[in-house]
Amino acid sequence: MKPYNIIFLRRQSPDWSSLSEDYRHGVNINADRYIPTHLIPAFPRHVDRLIEQWNSRFNIDFFSFRYVLSSLSQKSLASVPNSYRLFFEDIGAIGNYTENSDAYVYFHDDDDFFAPYLSSVICHFIPQPDVIVTPLFRIGTDTFTYVREGLIPDYVLGRCKLHDFRYQTNNYGINSRHCLLLNNCFALKDHIWASYFADQCRFHDLILPTVLSATVKTPGSALMLPQIFINEEILRNTFEQFIKSLSQIDLPEEYNWLAVPISKIIRLVQSVYAGHGYCKIEDLIPTS
Repeated sequence: MKPYNIIFLRRQSPDWSSLSEDYRHGVNINADRYIPTHLIPAFPRHVDRLIEQWNSRFNIDFFSFRYVLSSLSQKSLASVPNSYRLFFEDIGAIGNYTENSDAYVYFHDDDDFFAPYLSSVICHFIPQPDVIVTPLFRIGTDTFTYVREGLIPDYVLGRCKLHDFRYQTNNYGINSRHCLLLNNCFALKDHIWASYFADQCRFHDLILPTVLSATVKTPGSALMLPQIFINEEILRNTFEQFIKSLSQIDLPEEYNWLAVPISKIIRLVQSVYAGHGYCKIEDLIPTS
């Protein structure tokens, strides 16, 4: 089997495609199909009730909304040469696609995006560091760039914000030699736990200034979902601020890999909330 330079491993995520299809055909959706079986830091309680509120209120159901985001993310990952995509169920199989220290593993969520030149930037360092860390675009109602203290990034989107943890969301690539044991994979898959694990193991991080990944926190993200239904004013302000924030993004040419996802996410959120520019779900799903 061919070894790969980059292994993308998506954290636990529902099958949004089948959920969207079933919901739109009137199938009753059991919450077991989308509530995680493993603990996820900061995951909201009573998410089933929040989704019910979403579906009763908006033009596009929650499952289809997340299906579009997931499809856009997968299209982004597929653009990275010499990479392989695994899902949470495959977490024990990372070693099958690498030659020990010849790859970097990126754990990510289904609303994350990566630069197509990722592998060409990170895979030529000798000796190979334990972890490669880069700045991160965090795009949403409040858009900013996560940076490690003391680093001057090549480009800043919004404002600079220091890391909350050693690693943030998807901006840490772990040398595959540390991912051959299943217990290590479980310790490294979420950025909060991975930060503590790296401290304990005294990992060496190589810090690079080039932004290679982004996460888009829509009103339907796990962190945002509990907030939007507090009251009508918060709901209205959240959606309007999100659309305004993304519409004002103007990135230089080297970050064009975000242009198409951002434009489609704007159309999607507009269609969800106000019906502006209403579009069919199929119009936003990227083709292979």
